[in-house]
Amino acid sequence: DTLNDQITNNYADFLGGLATGNYFVRVEDFNACVIHVDTNLTASPSISVNATWSPITCFGASTLVSATSTGGEPLPNHTYSIGATALPASFTAGTYTVVATDSRGCTGTTQIIITEPALISSSFSQTACDTYTWVTSVGSNTYTVTGSYTATLTAANGCDSVVTMNLTINNSSSSV
Repeated sequence: DTLNDQITNNYADFLGGLATGNYFVRVEDFNACVIHVDTNLTASPSISVNATWSPITCFGASTLVSATSTGGEPLPNHTYSIGATALPASFTAGTYTVVATDSRGCTGTTQIIITEPALISSSFSQTACDTYTWVTSVGSNTYTVTGSYTATLTAANGCDSVVTMNLTINNSSSSV
């Protein structure tokens, strides 16, 4: 193919949307000077993205996500993002699409799934007469009404642990 076969009377400085392949380019200026050039138009290799992050160790925490890539226009011109957030950045558990963009605006993507451990939780029941004082590692509270009460403590692994106490208060009757 020649560009002249595909595009005639084109006076643009830039041509876009051409397929890869061999082209014979004939350029003629206003003085009828002509130059011929054979050229091979190639495409950059597709962008392959790799994302890395450390495991989340506690429920509700976050982890730093970073990315690398190959292909596209040569590095170091690649940028990485999840949505509008540039990488590296911290993210909580969830499913995300990591995008690598080269200097020409071409992109490659990979999907990641960040997981987290379950919330550490427990519950117990307590019955008391008139009042009950619940003593924990973070302090104590005295209750006079039946109900469910929670405390957030630190588990042995350093993560939050939510403990729920289901309290029944039996009020004593007094006679004078």
